[in-house]
Amino acid sequence: MNIDPFWARLLAIIAAAFVAALVLSSCGSRLPKDMRITPTTLADPLQVAERPGAYTNSTVLWGGRIVSLRPGREGTELEVLQFELNSSDRPESGQRTGGRFLVRTPAFLDPALYAPGREVTVAGTLEGSETRPVGERPYVYPVVISNDVYLWPERAPYRDPYYDPWGPRFYFGYGVYRYW
Repeated sequence: MNIDPFWARLLAIIAAAFVAALVLSSCGSRLPKDMRITPTTLADPLQVAERPGAYTNSTVLWGGRIVSLRPGREGTELEVLQFELNSSDRPESGQRTGGRFLVRTPAFLDPALYAPGREVTVAGTLEGSETRPVGERPYVYPVVISNDVYLWPERAPYRDPYYDPWGPRFYFGYGVYRYW
């Protein structure tokens, strides 16, 4: 059975488009749809702290690790150490940070879940700044008002299968060997 070259090319194009759609749908933000905003400023907290008045009422999409959490009567306040977001809008911890910022939300965030060290992504509006001490040094915190604080699942610890005592061992010439 011969297939006409026109139909073969058309089928190949449709298959390629389908594969491309699958690949592209797996990329991108993992945030809930209501949090996927286009920020009006790409400045990090250090840049905003230098000129807080210039960024008032700007929308931001920032993320980082929780430093502290203070629940109150009218909501919760988070202190976050900012890190750059990856393609999924998850903070990527590294050596480079954009400084600290405060998040105020009317929601109650449970301190047992939103514990120090956990990763969050925040979409909100900048509302000025506040100066507080970090140790004995005054620090200018940009303040983000947000209804959207996304708590990321904890990352699984990395286990190298070669050095893992329960993982398989591969040796050339001998196959798979497992310690019990």
